[in-house]
Amino acid sequence: MNSHQESKLNMYRTVQMICDDNSSTFTTNPAFVTAYKNYVTNITNIINTATAESQAISGITIDKSVARKKLCQTASEIAGVVFAFATSAKNNSLREVVNYSYSDLFKIKDDLLAPTVKNIFDAANNNLTNLESYGITTATLDSFKATIDDYSGAVPKPRSAVSLKSTYSKNLRMLFKQTDDILKSELDKLVISFKANAPDFVSTYKNARIIIDTAKSTTQIKGAVVDATDKSPLKNATVEIIGSSSLKTQTSIEGNFTFKPVTPGSYKINVTAEGSAETTTTSVEVKLGKTAKVEISVKS
Repeated sequence: MNSHQESKLNMYRTVQMICDDNSSTFTTNPAFVTAYKNYVTNITNIINTATAESQAISGITIDKSVARKKLCQTASEIAGVVFAFATSAKNNSLREVVNYSYSDLFKIKDDLLAPTVKNIFDAANNNLTNLESYGITTATLDSFKATIDDYSGAVPKPRSAVSLKSTYSKNLRMLFKQTDDILKSELDKLVISFKANAPDFVSTYKNARIIIDTAKSTTQIKGAVVDATDKSPLKNATVEIIGSSSLKTQTSIEGNFTFKPVTPGSYKINVTAEGSAETTTTSVEVKLGKTAKVEISVKS
């Protein structure tokens, strides 16, 4: 969602609040009631789509980066042990296969990293009997293989996420057009019928229809969920915000979460994490065009 769309959404929500405060005024007008119901549904769809759009790439990119660092670290450590064995055994061919430092591996392109690391895995696996005295066990290699698989699964995700984000952006443009049409062709026309009996409502409605450009930054909530004991990040925790916008997401592998855009106001944040018997609740105040940051500690 761009800054102009956020400004327009803020206008939509202001109109919604005014109509909600004056619902008794228009309940006798079926046409207005129907149009307003569709309008509110569109606003909800805009917020949900914008949230999905913002999360399509960011969390996946972070997860891939973390998986890449972990793989390079694990592979370089095992390669170093195999290199030591190969040196002792005077096996120069084996030394060349595993002659990689962390920085060497980290420089390798995404698509080539997994095959390169797989060669290190195969070299260790083929010499497992000799490597047991060096501290390399079947369990070590099983964990190594799982790390390779995690990274291999993460590599294509950002690419597909770009396509998915594009779809969300297209859907957003369509939703904004639909909502504009409801306002201009229905609500703006129908609200005039209340001028005689509810002039203040009509006047306030018209004033709310003005779009005020916000700052270039998106109104959002960014946070992290950590273990209360050691401050370690908690991944896959369920985070739900309740307020003007009610949304739900899960934390990334680094324990982070983002909700954007959100309507300015007060929010309650509920966090439920695996291994925790209770839901942790905190509150945050969100200002227009600002990022509200919060860290939530969960007792395991």
